[in-house]
Formats: sequence, C-alpha cells, structure tokens
Amino acid sequence: MIKNIFRDKILRSLILIQLIQLVIYPVILVIKYPFIPSQIPLFYSRPRGVDQLGDSRSLLIIPLFSLLILIIHIFLSSKYYRTEKLASYFIGIISLTSNTLIFITVLRIIFLIS
Repeated sequence: MIKNIFRDKILRSLILIQLIQLVIYPVILVIKYPFIPSQIPLFYSRPRGVDQLGDSRSLLIIPLFSLLILIIHIFLSSKYYRTEKLASYFIGIISLTSNTLIFITVLRIIFLIS
C-alpha cells in the first residue's frame, strides 16, 4: 500500500518537500540554539507579557508535530490511494500546507529572537 504512494510523482514530491523541511529544522536549531534566550515568545494567543513566554526547549517539540503530521499523511494517503486518488492528493496538500506554515513559524521565531 505505501509503495503505491511513493510511485505516484505528486505524492512523492509532497512527501519529499516535507522531509526536506524536517531535515532543515535540526540544522537551523543546532546553528542558532546557542543564541536563543532561555525564554522565548511561543504562546501568541495569550496576552502580551510573561504569559506569552515559554522555555526555549519547547521549540524542539514543534518539529515533532510536523513529523506526526507527515506520518498521518502517509498513513491516510496510502489507505485511500487505490479508491480515492484525489483524496490522497488533498491530504498531501493539506499536510504540506500545515507543515510549511509550522516551518515558517518556527523560522520566524528563531530568527526574530536570536
């Protein structure tokens, strides 16, 4: 089942882009982590001030959500690929969009505070 989605050019491209993003996370974190303060603004839904601040180690958890989204994408796409190819494409696009937004958010946080 999973082999089918890796044979599909579109789904393979969507997965590859997300894997590249997941590889870039640790590279940037290793380079920038010494310059990141111990408290960083992570919780933008809270009022300005101390409530917005979180531990800088919390920044390491965010890429795990991207990995989880990718795993769910691969699972759901492989499940629906045979019967609903279009649904697999939509799942892939939604996954890529979510991971790209998370990626941009993490990059903005890292480069704004370091």
